[in-house]
Amino acid sequence: MENSYDSFILEPLSEDTELPTRSLTPAFTGSGGEYFRIWIVNVALTVLTLGIYGAWAKVRTRRYFYANTVLDGQPFDYLAKPGAIFRGYLIVGGTLLAMKVLNNFVPRIGTIFSAAAICVVPYLLYKAHRFKARYSAYRNVRFRFTGDVRGAYAAFAVFPLAAVASLLFMMSSFLGAYGAIAVMIVMISGMGLATAYPYMMFLQRRYFHGNMTFGKTESSFTGESGPFYGIYLRSFVLFIAVPLIVGIIVAVFAGTIKSLSESGESLKIAGLAGTVLLTYVLMAFLAILVQQYIFARTFNYSWGHSRLGQVTFIARLRARDLAWIRFSNLIAIFLSLGLLIPWAKVRRARYILSCTTVLLSGDMGAFEAVVVPEEGAVGDTAADFFDWDIGW
Repeated sequence: MENSYDSFILEPLSEDTELPTRSLTPAFTGSGGEYFRIWIVNVALTVLTLGIYGAWAKVRTRRYFYANTVLDGQPFDYLAKPGAIFRGYLIVGGTLLAMKVLNNFVPRIGTIFSAAAICVVPYLLYKAHRFKARYSAYRNVRFRFTGDVRGAYAAFAVFPLAAVASLLFMMSSFLGAYGAIAVMIVMISGMGLATAYPYMMFLQRRYFHGNMTFGKTESSFTGESGPFYGIYLRSFVLFIAVPLIVGIIVAVFAGTIKSLSESGESLKIAGLAGTVLLTYVLMAFLAILVQQYIFARTFNYSWGHSRLGQVTFIARLRARDLAWIRFSNLIAIFLSLGLLIPWAKVRRARYILSCTTVLLSGDMGAFEAVVVPEEGAVGDTAADFFDWDIGW
């Protein structure tokens, strides 16, 4: 079964053949109830085996979501083996355990070791892209990721810089008069990174969208950094406006409660509790709105400026829809004590796919497969463990 994906070659269309552009919308055909049965078994077995089953649970989950993501009547395939992911768990877990021991018993060496580990993060993200692409397939054709390590360090330079900052902080207490200078350098560098953050996000999107290959067909990314600055500037303005909006609403609510509470102490206590609860709820929702605004705008822009041979994309995610889905999902998960996590994941996946359109000039059968070498799962495991966003 493994070789069929590596050696199967589809007959390409003639270059002179012109076919009309078709508009395809991917769909998610799974359901929350169906995924719940997989999820609850995964959780139970992972707990009973003290985490060992986690690798098999991860593969089952991905295979379910891939198999239920359908484009042009055909599902995607996830082909990784649990054994490779389990070995990745052992390596990542062993490294984290070593860091914990060193930080507890030899703090200075532990800090240096931790800083060195942070410097390796771009390489791990590079490996994560390669692993996930290599074991993803559609119509018997595998994906590939052709980005290099140099590009990863350019796109994710924030991690090595953070490692240098942590070392400077550690050394500042041993540098005497120069310690203050070291701290000042870190602070100035931090402000510079904050200013350059939209550009770093652009580099990361370009690194992913510009290096994804389907069989022999390479992708391209025509986006620019300017729109990313616009997205983050508007989100910053919205973030500043959040406390003002919340303050006005809470002030009006508190004034109303105060006038009502004059008739009784119980109403006063209830009013104070209601004011605090309202403040937390509004702040949470508006913070989620800002977060989802950034995600929606960068997602739409990045996919809208990506191309895979004769395939282009249109994404129309709306921040308010995503914010409501995230907010209501959190409430549902909280009230159900976590049992609605599968429903929440399926709901979000279905919405994102429904807002994505694939424009195809030709035939999906025109892509030619290639042999793709095996990849280790350490990077993919680390990305999942630390919840790093790699664009999938």
